[in-house]
Amino acid sequence: MIMGGLRERDRVLIHSAAGGVGIAATQVARNVGAEIFGTASAAKHTAIAAQGVHHPIDYRSQDFKAEVRRLTDGEGVDVVMDAMGPTSFRKDYRILRPGGRLIMYGLSDAVNEDGRNLRSAVSSLLRLPTSTMPWWNAGRLLNQNRGVFSLHLLSWWRREGDMHRITAPLLTDLEAGKLAPVVAKVFPFSRGR
Repeated sequence: MIMGGLRERDRVLIHSAAGGVGIAATQVARNVGAEIFGTASAAKHTAIAAQGVHHPIDYRSQDFKAEVRRLTDGEGVDVVMDAMGPTSFRKDYRILRPGGRLIMYGLSDAVNEDGRNLRSAVSSLLRLPTSTMPWWNAGRLLNQNRGVFSLHLLSWWRREGDMHRITAPLLTDLEAGKLAPVVAKVFPFSRGR
């Protein structure tokens, strides 16, 4: 909310829309009145549509950049929320409308089906500088009228000492019933590790 500045009728692309953060972001965007594009596997499209995604995109069989361009008649989106990176950052940036904002908040490229993977993490970190170059320069940013933001909660916490600026609007919406956490499965306490 703070970095994206999402407003009613804005278009937003939420990557990993079926994940925990993606569902929360979808609910926030829905409450604002945004037009929502979301990436997820085809099996999860019904679930993300139920949360408010207007345009589900199967990241396994569709190129999200081409699909967003098709669905918006080439205009693009106002906000992209990307937890995947770094390989998707360049494509995200290219589908932003003038005044658009890319919010990078994760590197899920660093994990695989089995969870964290050292090889994937090292590969992602090595690709990070080249995934943003050469388009990542001030001259181009000035001419394209787009913004790039990053969010790393641990460094935010260290700097500010709490998460109040980020969580206050969310807690207000949660208390008002505008946000509803989705519980996929319940486990007994004895199975906790």
